[in-house]
Amino acid sequence: MEFKYVIFEVEWGWFGLFGTENAVFRTSLPVSSSGRCQRELLKGIEKAKCDKAYFKSVQERVASYYRGIAVNFSDVPVDILGLGEFTKRILTACRRIKPGETLTYGQIAVKAGSPKGVRAAGNALARNPLPLIIPCHRIIRANGTPGNFSGAGGKKMKEKMLFLEK
Repeated sequence: MEFKYVIFEVEWGWFGLFGTENAVFRTSLPVSSSGRCQRELLKGIEKAKCDKAYFKSVQERVASYYRGIAVNFSDVPVDILGLGEFTKRILTACRRIKPGETLTYGQIAVKAGSPKGVRAAGNALARNPLPLIIPCHRIIRANGTPGNFSGAGGKKMKEKMLFLEK
């Protein structure tokens, strides 16, 4: 299996995609430099080939997203192998949230079939290897506040992404 990646510039900084020709395995949200993006994206990866054409249509949609255009990534082929079943259920449910919509941690736990798994849902979302493509930023606290965000840029990035989508 050949691993590929691409680092490309969007309005908010440098974004990265990593995976195979069949699916995206990992993303890196915008950061200030291409080198930092590459380091974050390929952390723990021993061998991957840079391919500027890798998932070009996804690159174009990501760039559009950061220009403020509503984009739905639910059809992007992803691979979330290696994650536990509960985490997979949470991330799969999260993928169904449309741009501009939000769910609470409790609501996503219910959609994943574990209504009492609110805290566990938050932990599962923190392990999301594909932020933006799997829109974990759309999960908020029951009181309407954003809550935490493990992606690059932390809570401020989550707030900016939610604002962009409104």
